[in-house]
Amino acid sequence: MLEYWLATDHGPLCVRTAPQPQVAFVPAAQQARAQQLLAEVPGLSWQTLALKDFRQRPVVGLYAEQYQQLLTARASLRASAVDLYEADIRPPDRYLMERFITAPVRVAGQGDGASRLANARLRPQDGYRPRLRMVSLDIETSERGDLYCIGLQGCGQRQVFMLGAPVNPPEALGFDLAWRPTRAALIEALNAWLAEHDPDVIIGWNLVQFDVRVLHEQARREGVPLRLGRDGQALRWREHPDGNHGFAEVAGRWLVDGIEALRSATWSFPSFSLEYVARQLLGDGKAISTPYQRMDEINRMFAEDQPALARYNLQDCELVTRIFERTDLLAFLLERSSVTGLPGDRSGGSVAAFTHLYLPPMHRQGFVAPNLGEKCLRPALAASSWIPGPGSTIRCWCWTTKAFTPRSSAPF
Repeated sequence: MLEYWLATDHGPLCVRTAPQPQVAFVPAAQQARAQQLLAEVPGLSWQTLALKDFRQRPVVGLYAEQYQQLLTARASLRASAVDLYEADIRPPDRYLMERFITAPVRVAGQGDGASRLANARLRPQDGYRPRLRMVSLDIETSERGDLYCIGLQGCGQRQVFMLGAPVNPPEALGFDLAWRPTRAALIEALNAWLAEHDPDVIIGWNLVQFDVRVLHEQARREGVPLRLGRDGQALRWREHPDGNHGFAEVAGRWLVDGIEALRSATWSFPSFSLEYVARQLLGDGKAISTPYQRMDEINRMFAEDQPALARYNLQDCELVTRIFERTDLLAFLLERSSVTGLPGDRSGGSVAAFTHLYLPPMHRQGFVAPNLGEKCLRPALAASSWIPGPGSTIRCWCWTTKAFTPRSSAPF
């Protein structure tokens, strides 16, 4: 089955579809060889289809009960030079694109507890835009990546969690400052704050590659889960093979990096440091006298003046929020998702957007997509005449997806 988190007028909604078969395509002339190679892979079946590849060869459908079985089949066929098409399309993405859903949807299903639907059926719903709750997150660390504090601004709150023993601030701070004795307790405080205030979107500056990465590594070292997702679901972190950046998957929330969001909205600056962008857009900057050489000052404040460090931490959160408001970035990301089908927190993805929009009409014209780099004929495709059927009950916005099986909530 597939799981989607939806934003609705009545709050977040988690829906699960009925079990969905996973599909890829093999040239009919290679079917016998493919069946021989895959004889030991369970859960596979074959079906004759009225489809061709771009070389005009008829293809057959290779169906799997689970996506992991399809990935196993792909590895085996690739090693034996058997052509396999569209095996790289994740099941949640295929389910949406084949129904011409980008982001706005109508959904119906069976109630399965609070804010949950089972056996969900999703259909397109043009024009719907959700009201999303946003929080800005920022952390301060030592030069070695040791966590000092966590700042949060949004959902009507201004909060900083600080490592150490409580001290009496010299004056009213104008925000909530709470101390925690260990870094594990800092992570737990963040988990509890997100569960209580339940934002839809977490924003920040270099959010995933710095703040979330550091929080993930700190949580792993301390032996506590980093529960950034809804229903207390832990962050899933994947490192890119190049080792230079990672991917964060969070159930039911967007993680939106301000730098990537500005770039995707075609903003350009000589420097994308928070100090520079804030000065250019807001005429304001960091609460520190040396914003470009700030590590020594941060260490000093942590050792001698933690309320000042908390104020500095929170101002960074507020600068990011003001930049999002000044540039209307969240509205831009919603519109981009409604046009392309890409999640709002995804940076780049032009190929994925092309796939989402053009693969279903291609299928209805009788063709499957070629693999990247394949040299082949390119038939002209007529415009799709598909018209969505009637909708159902709830207007929603789909923002996170994943495949789900009772044996594993993360099979790929």
